[in-house]
Amino acid sequence: MTSLRQTWIEQGRARLLPLRVSLEFREYVNSLPWMASTLDWSRLQYTKINISKASCDELLTWAKSSSLGRHSHLVLFFSPAEQCLLVSLDDGISHIDELFWESPGVNFCFGADVSGDTVTTCFTDLLQYGAGDLLFATTRLQLIVTKPPNSHAKKEENHH
Repeated sequence: MTSLRQTWIEQGRARLLPLRVSLEFREYVNSLPWMASTLDWSRLQYTKINISKASCDELLTWAKSSSLGRHSHLVLFFSPAEQCLLVSLDDGISHIDELFWESPGVNFCFGADVSGDTVTTCFTDLLQYGAGDLLFATTRLQLIVTKPPNSHAKKEENHH
């Protein structure tokens, strides 16, 4: 059985990015705050939606209201050993379950823009898939630093 990923690549609806993108993204996402096997979303500016209760139109509206909405394309990350897949934002969000069905566990996507043959990726505009029925997406990347007693810690912005 041919996967949706393979079919879209053959049809020109998707393309694989160089493996270095996967390696660079993994390094980036590992630098973010984690809690067990998921990002620590309490330390990020985010929005979430229950994928099992949302229609396709609701998912698209939600995604476009997140930081991903600044981009025309979505990059799906599967593992550091596998090339990322570039698809249109609308296609990626509308078919996210099918695109990730061969990749169990927590998975990530990030925003990208395409101009001719040039792909500009934006790791900070990301989405987490695979946390039960919830999708999480950044609204802007701003780590929230918890102040220890008698400290003057401030929110820190991470610009990539």
